[in-house]
This record gives sequence, structure tokens and C-alpha cells, in this order.
Amino acid sequence: MDLRQIEEDREASLVFLGMKPGTFDGTQGAAALVEWLHDMETIFGLYHIKAHLQVMLASRRLNPEVPLASAAPAGLQADPPMVREDLLYEWFRRMKAPEFEGLTDPIEADNWIIDIQVILDFMGLTELEKDKFNSMRQGSMTVLEAVKRFEQLARLCPEIVPNETEKVRTMMKMFQTDIAKQVSAGSIPPTLVADCISRAIRDEYWINQDKEARLKSLKLRRKKRLC
Repeated sequence: MDLRQIEEDREASLVFLGMKPGTFDGTQGAAALVEWLHDMETIFGLYHIKAHLQVMLASRRLNPEVPLASAAPAGLQADPPMVREDLLYEWFRRMKAPEFEGLTDPIEADNWIIDIQVILDFMGLTELEKDKFNSMRQGSMTVLEAVKRFEQLARLCPEIVPNETEKVRTMMKMFQTDIAKQVSAGSIPPTLVADCISRAIRDEYWINQDKEARLKSLKLRRKKRLC
């Protein structure tokens, strides 16, 4: 499992725990089981929890004796050590990269960028950033947070998004599935980055509103069962 998948699974597990999911010990009868399964399905759907985590997370809630903290998958209790990144940084430092003195001469600035790019290419770091860019997904980030990260990677990998069309296409691939579907809906799909971002922000708002309504419904059902 790669580091990105581990981080996504860890975040999904924490979101699940934050919802304080109910338990089922097998003594409440079939009707209670159906209600419990409905609650699990609602939480999984609201937060786009992947299928490979759903069974594991739900099964931990079948036994009320299992503490909430243990519901996180084994091996995901702490962030993985960033050993590779530490080694790459040390290697980069030993390459004696030139410092940028804040010069205003654009030619000097361009020369500095070229020097850094040569070192990064030699180390294979640009390929590492390309992999990050191609595999980047919005995940639990907001649209604005994801766009900010997208723009950072776009500056490092301009050849992946050489024009507006490619930038829109790559950005659409990054968004959550629900948001991407809404953004591309209609007779005129977005062709400009600014239009793509504004549509995504708008659709994110309405999707979140729908989530809030469904959460209220879930809480009401729980409250009625307690009465």
C-alpha cells in the first residue's frame, strides 16, 4: 500500500470515528439490525469511504466492547516515517544548490531556476512530483484547498498541463466524483480553469447542504429510537 493510500485510509477512519457510529451486539432483533445497517450505509455514502474499508470499520462496531480508538486499521495509528523524503533532502543539500539572493534581474532569476531544475532532474525529483500530480485527488480537502495544491504542482510540472484545456482536464480528474459529475453536467462543459473552479465551489456548497440534510435525518432517526 502506498503512502497516499495509507493517508487516505487513516483520514477516512478518523472521519468514521468522529461520527460516533452506533454498535450492534446481535440482541436487538432484525429491525434494529436493518436500522444499524442503514446508519452505516449513510455514513459511508456521505464521506465517500472506500469499499475496502467499509466492512472492516462496520465489523468493529458489531462488538460494543471494542474501544473506538481501535477501530482505526492496523498500521494506521501514526503517520508513516518520511525516510525517503529525508534522504532526498540530504542528497539535494549535498549537491550544493545555488542560493537565490532575491535579485531583480530576470535573466539572473531564470538562470537560477535552470540550475535548480538541472539538479532536480538529475535526482529524479521532477518525476516524483509528476507522479504526485498525476495521482492527486481531492480526498478530504475542500475545493479551494485542492486547487491551491493543484496550482503548486502545476508550477513544478508545467509540461503536464501545457495549456488551458489540459489544465481543466487534469483538474476535473482531481475533484471528488460527485463534484466532477456536477461540474461537467449540462450542455456546455467548462473550458476555462476559472469557470471550472467556480462551478466546483458552487457544486461543493450544494453537495454539503445535501449532506447536512441527510445528517439531520440520521440524527432524528437515532433520537426516535432512543425515545
